[in-house]
Amino acid sequence: MIDHAFVQRLRNIHQTGFSSRPFPGATHTRYAHSLGTMHLAGLAFDAAYREWTFQDAGQRAAMRAAVRVAALCHDLGHAPFSHCMEFAMPPLADLGSKWVRAEARRASHEDYTINILEQSSLNEVIAQHFPFTAQHVAALISREVRVPDDLFREQGLDHRRLLSQIVS
Repeated sequence: MIDHAFVQRLRNIHQTGFSSRPFPGATHTRYAHSLGTMHLAGLAFDAAYREWTFQDAGQRAAMRAAVRVAALCHDLGHAPFSHCMEFAMPPLADLGSKWVRAEARRASHEDYTINILEQSSLNEVIAQHFPFTAQHVAALISREVRVPDDLFREQGLDHRRLLSQIVS
């Protein structure tokens, strides 16, 4: 998954926008940020669920993996120079997402992230290697995305809100 072209492209996107121009040492990338976010999301999940007894250990593993994959993928939609270029993004309706309702607003990097998860080969990679779908990952990145099952429900509670907070 880390070898996928959409994840690797984050190596060329500066975390600090144009700051690397006057400050050549400011070379932080979205790739390094995303790897760190994935690691910390796993630690946060472990801390949040330390005392929680899952009825199914497989569901615990699936939810933890979904959080980590969402953390890795949360910035896939960034344009070059990160947030500095969001003013140039097209209207949300131009993305043609099935998962996000088109509104009369400019697309954000999160919208592009959802679009990448929905329409690229990353969708199949996630489906082949994990017990959840790219739509589940997208649902942890954007509250607008709905999931067709109850992967995030355990013992009658919906854990999606907490899991989304770990990702964001």
